[in-house]
Amino acid sequence: MIAVDTSVIIAMSMNEPEVETFRPLIGREPVIIGWPTLFEARMVLSGKGFTSAAKMIKRLAETVAP
Repeated sequence: MIAVDTSVIIAMSMNEPEVETFRPLIGREPVIIGWPTLFEARMVLSGKGFTSAAKMIKRLAETVAP
């Protein structure tokens, strides 16, 4: 199981170079994301002007939910 933190969510959302490292790892193992991490990621993405940050985080949460 992999615990994903805010930096991974932000990197993937902003398509930063690290995405190529994260993507295969996240695809191999079950993922867990805490609600404080989801909240922080939503706040960061909203602050960076992502108008769909709430939808993006909600979809991510639904994807990784048990």
